[in-house]
Amino acid sequence: MAVPVWPATLPQCPLLNGWDETPQPSVTSFIPEVGPPKARRRSTAKVWISSVTYRMSNAQILTFLTFYETTLEDGSLPFSWDHPITNVIYNWQFDPQNRPRIARIGPKFQSVSFNLLRLP
Repeated sequence: MAVPVWPATLPQCPLLNGWDETPQPSVTSFIPEVGPPKARRRSTAKVWISSVTYRMSNAQILTFLTFYETTLEDGSLPFSWDHPITNVIYNWQFDPQNRPRIARIGPKFQSVSFNLLRLP
């Protein structure tokens, strides 16, 4: 099955202050009975957590909800999307711990915020 693609009719770039990303920790450590703490890398495949905010029209909200609820089965499936800074295509998945938040910012526009996991 092909990976779905972020719809072309939705905004392709988040708001200017609507993007940040952080790598998930990939180092584990422990303190032995004797000696200094030990640390090691868990994996070279790093997952990044990104917070995203878009400004969407009422029509785009309907497209987004259809994409999220139907195409991605309530955000459980990965999708392909260009990284907004590097323009490299990655597979992403909605963070299962945080559902998208839609807030009204005007009569014709909403603010849509969600967290994504950039998959290795």
